[in-house]
Amino acid sequence: MLNVLTNPIEALMEAKKEASLGKAFVELIIAAVLFAVAAYLGLGQLFSGLANVPGIGSLVSGGALFLAAGVFFAVIVFGVIAGFIATQIFKILGGTGGFSAGLTPLAYSWFLTSVGVVLAILLNFIPIIGALLATLVLLYFFAVGTAVSFRGFKELFDIDYVTVLVGVTLFWGAFGLALNMIATLAIAQTLVGLLTTMLTALSSLSGLVGSGLLG
Repeated sequence: MLNVLTNPIEALMEAKKEASLGKAFVELIIAAVLFAVAAYLGLGQLFSGLANVPGIGSLVSGGALFLAAGVFFAVIVFGVIAGFIATQIFKILGGTGGFSAGLTPLAYSWFLTSVGVVLAILLNFIPIIGALLATLVLLYFFAVGTAVSFRGFKELFDIDYVTVLVGVTLFWGAFGLALNMIATLAIAQTLVGLLTTMLTALSSLSGLVGSGLLG
């Protein structure tokens, strides 16, 4: 874990030699824990003014715990799915790695990003300069995490950076398209539900009016 933080290139070279799926999962779980901690601290910081309000403080705390748990499981599930999809993409593009090669760069990248997010939230508690420091730290870790994912895909699948760029573009493009389709379906279902409710209400109203006229 510390090797990924202090010397990510060396960690990637070790991962290339070992091809250990277990280590990739450990990094993913640690990243999930850190993202969950960040979600808990972030929500608590956002509603810190309500912490001492009777009844509201416990509600905020419970909501923060619920959010943290959701973030933890979401990172694990999405990480496994993303690792599998990345593996298939880079294999089709000529890569030679397996599932560990697809999961490891993502896990290492998300671990570094999660460290940056937690540090940024903690730094944000510092008056005056906290927000600036948090922004700089977040930018640094996000940039390093992104670089590690690119280098990781290159090394573990034994491909060039052009292929990596194509693969990453395909991956995030497909992810964005999927989100767009899910959002479109959700909006369509909501509209259909509202329309059904309105038609039902109008039908009931027409029935009442008709009964009144007949009466």
